[in-house]
Amino acid sequence: MSSQRQIRADYDRDSIVLYQAYNDRIADAAVEAQTFVSPFRCSE
Repeated sequence: MSSQRQIRADYDRDSIVLYQAYNDRIADAAVEAQTFVSPFRCSE
């Protein structure tokens, strides 16, 4: 089974905004700190 992915974005002549969904733990911590903090981690 292949996974389905979508990229959601909006743009105008000055900027591009990408939308990404995160689970509640990551979102709540990021909103509180106004930046990404643990449990968020970036992996390639």
